[in-house]
Amino acid sequence: MPTMLDLLQDLQLVLFAVAATATLGLTLLFWLRLRRLRLAPVVAAPVDQMAPPAEALVLTPPLMRRAFRHGLAQYRQAVAGSSNPYLVPWVLAAGTRGGGTSALCAAGGSAR
Repeated sequence: MPTMLDLLQDLQLVLFAVAATATLGLTLLFWLRLRRLRLAPVVAAPVDQMAPPAEALVLTPPLMRRAFRHGLAQYRQAVAGSSNPYLVPWVLAAGTRGGGTSALCAAGGSAR
C-alpha cells in the first residue's frame, strides 16, 4: 500500500505536468497571435483614390548647381561659418515622389 508521501510526490508530478502543459499552451497561443498580427496585410488605398501627383520639377544641370550652392551656403551658416564641409556627415537621398525619402531623412534623427 502506497504511503501518504508517495501519493504527495505523485500529485506534485501531475501538478507539474499540468503547469508545464498550460505554460507551453499559453506560449504557443501568444506566439500565434503575435505572428498573425505581424503577418496581417497592409491595406493600401485604391489607385483611383490616390491624389494626383503635383507638377513635376525638371532639374537641369544649372538649376542643380544653383540649388547645391544655395544649400552649401545655408549649411555654412548653420555650422557657424565653417569652411569645412565634412564637419557634419552628408547624406544624399534620391527617389521618386512618394518614395519615402522624406520619411527616411526625418527618421535619421539629425540634430540640425
